[in-house]
Amino acid sequence: MKKKWYKVIPFVIVAGTLGVLLFSSVFMMLWNGILPAVIHAGTITLWQAAGILVLGRMLFGGFKGRRMMAGACRQRNWNGDHAKMYMGCRKYEPASAAAVNE
Repeated sequence: MKKKWYKVIPFVIVAGTLGVLLFSSVFMMLWNGILPAVIHAGTITLWQAAGILVLGRMLFGGFKGRRMMAGACRQRNWNGDHAKMYMGCRKYEPASAAAVNE
């Protein structure tokens, strides 16, 4: 029997919310247990921990399905030549031998 989507959505919402709260609480406990003693940082709440995790994800990790444009261009142009990695989306054309000798 095929599961109905309207029966699965509440489970996904509840499981996602509990996962975010669990991960945020672990982050909060680690922050409050280590950083105030080491670098004299203040303690944070659960919502501040969730905000720091979301901000870190946006700044450093991105979101699934979205790529940085330069990274996508480098992957598309890559065929083993390391020079292409540094040229971004521009097509790499090596200097001709006549131009090098002049």
